[in-house]
Amino acid sequence: MPDSDLFERIRTIFLQERSFVSIAAAAVLLGWPRGEMKAAIAAGEIELTTACSGPVVGREELIAKAIELWPAEWIERALRSRAAAVLPEVVRTRMIAARVPRYQAAMLDVLAERQQTTVGHLLTRALDDLGGEHFDVLAPAIAGFADAVAWPHLHETRQPC
Repeated sequence: MPDSDLFERIRTIFLQERSFVSIAAAAVLLGWPRGEMKAAIAAGEIELTTACSGPVVGREELIAKAIELWPAEWIERALRSRAAAVLPEVVRTRMIAARVPRYQAAMLDVLAERQQTTVGHLLTRALDDLGGEHFDVLAPAIAGFADAVAWPHLHETRQPC
């Protein structure tokens, strides 16, 4: 279970009004040491933009990384009543039930514990991969699918300066 510090960092990432943060601030919000942030930038895992003061991390980039790092249910819990205003309806969560073989259920439990995440987060990542493989079929068949896949970069139009 995440601690209150993580929830506060999630709230800051999603609720801040500025369109960018400094590289150092982004590292703090993601809970990364400086070296991990430098490595992520070098590997292209974090894309920088330029503000008047120099290279910065755009808000949309920070949100995208948060979605990758933390389960959607943690993000929604951290945002509380603001989740509906901040997260597009198509990316908010809903409970599903599925019957799977017991070894797969056990596999999900073990992997979630080892990765300090949730079963839902593991499934979300796997389903994102599946959706990418079948995007051409799913985008025209599901209202909002393409926008959900593109979010949060969908509305990236504001310049930091």
